[in-house]
Amino acid sequence: MPRPERLATIADKRKIVLVSGCSSGIGQALAIEFASRNKEYHVFASARNLDSIRCLPSSIERIQLDVTDEESTKRCVESVIAQVGRIDVLVNNAGVNTGTGPSVEVELDRYRSTFEANFFGLIRLTQHVAPHMMDRRQGHIIQIGSTVGLVPLPYAASYAASKAAVHSFSETLAMELKGFNVDVTVVAPGAIKSSIGEKNVKHIKLPGDSRYKNVEDMVQYRAIYSQVGRPAPSPTADFAREVVDRACPRQSSWSLVAWLWRTKPPAYVIAGSRSSLIKLLFYLPVWVRQALLGRAFQMGRVGKGKGKSA
Repeated sequence: MPRPERLATIADKRKIVLVSGCSSGIGQALAIEFASRNKEYHVFASARNLDSIRCLPSSIERIQLDVTDEESTKRCVESVIAQVGRIDVLVNNAGVNTGTGPSVEVELDRYRSTFEANFFGLIRLTQHVAPHMMDRRQGHIIQIGSTVGLVPLPYAASYAASKAAVHSFSETLAMELKGFNVDVTVVAPGAIKSSIGEKNVKHIKLPGDSRYKNVEDMVQYRAIYSQVGRPAPSPTADFAREVVDRACPRQSSWSLVAWLWRTKPPAYVIAGSRSSLIKLLFYLPVWVRQALLGRAFQMGRVGKGKGKSA
């Protein structure tokens, strides 16, 4: 069984937070932000490789977790429960984006690996944690989705579809857990500063006979889209601060006031650079939205190159 550093016990009155996917980016920033509010929260940060989270502040407990592995997930949750007796806040952040490319040319295995981490891994961890929250009739599950789960962009079907699935699953989950006093919040990040673009580009190599070879530059542009252009992507620390502020509203210290006017966590938090643009696109007619995105990604060039059909 994984052994986190023993910094908290069952007697700890702070809210216990478990964050998945903390090796970098949003997950790491959220773990640090929750931990900075150390009078309210105690954080367990997880990652597949513990070496990747050695850099986290010493106040954060580190624990191994691979959400794509059943035994790893079970051991992680059991270890935290054994040490502190509960998980008050679960942040489902772990995920990948390795399926950038034309939808009909991306290998099916890359669709599967994307869904295994982003969707099935999220469900797996939720199914291990939620029963403990339900038995205590208290808890908060924060699911990291994406604005592309609301407004999909070209050349990223696997990622967008996996995040749309997360949104749908989470809305259903929220209705089913309400009677147990367990809240569910979906966070849809806009453009957030990270190394994800560089990682994506490494996976993009269109075959020489691809029907999209003449727009390979736009496929690669899509991979780094969130990291370039204006407005610039939001710093992860700023994004994490906004998410915690909005997703976990502070309650009154006066017990009677808190009981009468408890501020419920929101169903959705859409935050980060370009999130306002996404909201606008979401409410536009589909044909208008697709026309605007088609122009932005030069979709008019598709089918006019020297691929198989030319």
